[in-house]
Amino acid sequence: MDQTTRFSERTLPEIASILQMPVEELARASVRAYLHMRLAQVESALGEIKQRYQIHSSAEMEQSYRAGTLAEKESWEDFFRLDHLEAEEATLRRSLESL
Repeated sequence: MDQTTRFSERTLPEIASILQMPVEELARASVRAYLHMRLAQVESALGEIKQRYQIHSSAEMEQSYRAGTLAEKESWEDFFRLDHLEAEEATLRRSLESL
């Protein structure tokens, strides 16, 4: 039995018992808290990149490339990171909505 299995089979029920709440409610609250924490991290990283280039989205950054107002050579890594973070943000929001 690996560490993850031991945690999910033993520790979660013990904590739920201490908190006097159903295991499923504790699990849902834990997942929700994690998703909110990760969303805050993603939003922070998005904000830094957007502020650095004075843009609102990866689509706007791409338009700046096409217009020649932004040098791709110095910013392409941020562009791909921005695109990835936008996708992760959308996934996190959908996950939170489904809980």
